[in-house]
Order: sequence, then C-alpha cells, then structure tokens
Amino acid sequence: GRFSILPDPALNIHARYQDNGNIAVASKDFKDFRTVYIGNSGTLTPEFFNALAGSANVYTVSRNGIQINMNGNFLSVHGTIPGKYRIQLPFVCEVVNLKDGFSVGKNIEFFDLDVSAGSSWWFLLK
Repeated sequence: GRFSILPDPALNIHARYQDNGNIAVASKDFKDFRTVYIGNSGTLTPEFFNALAGSANVYTVSRNGIQINMNGNFLSVHGTIPGKYRIQLPFVCEVVNLKDGFSVGKNIEFFDLDVSAGSSWWFLLK
C-alpha cells in the first residue's frame, strides 16, 4: 500500500525527491528516542549514517571515506577515499603508531591523518 506523511510541525525534513518534491528522508524527536523515515533504502549510504549519527550527537571517529575498526585500546584505519581526515579519539590518550613505534601525540583528543586509497594503519591508544 501507499505510505504518506501527515503534516507535522515537529517533523524534520532532511531530503526530498527531486522529481516530485515528496519527502524522502525525515525524522521526529520524541522524549526518549528519534524516529527516522527513509523512503528509499538506496539512500542508506555511509555518508547518510555518518550525518545521522552526528545529528544525534553520537560519537563518530571521522567523516566518511575511511574504514575504522576499534576496540578498547586498538584502532585500525584503512583508506578508501583519499584525503585528510581528523581522527576523533574516544578518550584523551597517547596514540602510538604500531608500524614504527613512534608516538603520534600524548594527551590528545584527535589527530589528523593523510590517507591514500588502500593505505592502512594500526594504532595503540594508551
């Protein structure tokens, strides 16, 4: 069946379809949660999820374009889209590059990384 969105001043419209102006992506905040409507699953890109997480003040490591694997005190970064990335750490710490053993910085909240496609790093967070 057809689905329609009723007019609601509390509705946050994030995207509309170009061909007809209908709502493509919307959200609404409630007391304890946020609901998100997505009209087409093809819009579920990494960029979308990163922006959605950021809008909910959820911790994100960086912008889209790198693959992150992290657990406790280990951080793996793999480049998929070349560019400069700011790596936001989950806590203030010293970061050690496990490839060469050198400290990236002590008592830091973030560091910047120049990434090329296919490049990889392993870091120790202590």
